[in-house]
Amino acid sequence: MEPVNIAIEGQGDNLPPLLLRPPGPADVTAVAELFNDPQTSQWSLVPKPFTEAHAKTFLEIARRDWNRDSPRWLICDADGSKVLGTVALRRHPRQTWEVVFHTAPWARRRQVALRAVHAAVRFGFATLSARRLEWNAIVGNHLSRLIAIRLGFQLEGVARAMADQRGTRVDQWIGSLLPGELRELDDPPPDYDVDRKRALLFCGGQPSLDTAVEGLRLRPLHADDIELIVEACQDPETARWTTVPQPYERQHAEYFVDQVGAGSWRQGIAVIFALADAEDRFCGGIDLRLNSADKRVGEVGFSSAPWSRGRGYMTAALRAVCDFGFDSLDLERVEWKAFVGNVASRRVAEKAGFTMEGTLRSDVLARGERVDSWVAALLRGDR
Repeated sequence: MEPVNIAIEGQGDNLPPLLLRPPGPADVTAVAELFNDPQTSQWSLVPKPFTEAHAKTFLEIARRDWNRDSPRWLICDADGSKVLGTVALRRHPRQTWEVVFHTAPWARRRQVALRAVHAAVRFGFATLSARRLEWNAIVGNHLSRLIAIRLGFQLEGVARAMADQRGTRVDQWIGSLLPGELRELDDPPPDYDVDRKRALLFCGGQPSLDTAVEGLRLRPLHADDIELIVEACQDPETARWTTVPQPYERQHAEYFVDQVGAGSWRQGIAVIFALADAEDRFCGGIDLRLNSADKRVGEVGFSSAPWSRGRGYMTAALRAVCDFGFDSLDLERVEWKAFVGNVASRRVAEKAGFTMEGTLRSDVLARGERVDSWVAALLRGDR
C-alpha cells in the first residue's frame, strides 16, 4: 500500500494537533534519540545502544513495511517537524495486526500516544479491514497497558518468555481489540481513574511504609531476608496456620523474594512487604493482593516471625497496609481470612478494626485437605 499521513485534530489549548506521517531519511537522528531514551529501551526489544546505523535500518524496514500492508508512522507535531514517537500496525496472518508504539520522553503524559494509537487503530479497522488487533507489552510496562485498557483492548493474560529482549526471554502481557470495541477518546471505561492511579503507582518502585510502632517499618523484601524467612517458615506455628511448603528450604525463600515479591509489584497484582525493625531485621511478612474480579477489593495475608510476636508489630503493620490500600490503591474493602482456629491472626485483625463476617466452609486446600476459613473485612469508612 502507498504511505499515507493521518492528521489528528487538537482538543483545546492542552492537546494540540498531531500528525502521523511515514518516516524518511531525514529522521535518522530523531529516531536514534527516541530509542536511546532509557525508558524506551527498558520496555522495547531494540538494540542498546541504538546507533544511527540502527536508525537507518529502522527507516528502511519502515519503508518496506508499507509495501507489506504493515504501516509505520512517526508521531509528530502538526507540521511534521518534531518527532514525538512512533506507532505501527504490524501485519500477522488471518487479518490480524499488532499495534506497536513508543513515545519520546518530551511527549509523555500529554495523551500523545493515546491519540496516536486511537487514530492508528481506526485506520486498521477502516482501511485494512482488520478482524483483530493485538497489543502486547513487557510485563511491568504499566503505561502501555493503561493505554490499551483506555482504548478498549481486552487483556488476555501473560505470555511467558514470549519475546527476546537483547538475549533475555521476557514475559509479555497480551490483549486484543475486535471491530466495534474501540472506545472513543471521550468515553473511558468504568473505573478508569483507578486503573490510571495504579498504573502511575506500579510503574515506579515499591515504597516503604511507616507504622505506629517506633522503629518498625514495612519495606520491599530483599536478599538479606532469605535466611530469616527460612527460619520463620520452619517454625511449627507458621507451618500450622499457612500453606508454605514443608519442609521449607532456602530455595523456597529465594523464589519468594526474587519472583513472588518483586514479580507481584511488577505485574501490579499485589504488594508484599517485609516487617523490619530498627536494625532492619526481618520480623515477618504482610501482603495485600488485588481482587481480579472486583478492583475495589483486596485481601491481606500476614505471618509473624517467632522472634517478633507479642510486640504489636503485626497490628501496626496491618493498619499501615490497609491505609495504603485505601489511599494509594483506591480500595473500598479489604478482606482478611485465616484458618478456623488461628486465634492469634483473628486477634490482630480485630485490633486493626476488621469486622468478623463468618466462616467459609472448605475454603482452602491445605496440604491435601480442605479446611474452613474465618472471613472478616475492613471498609474504607471503618477507619
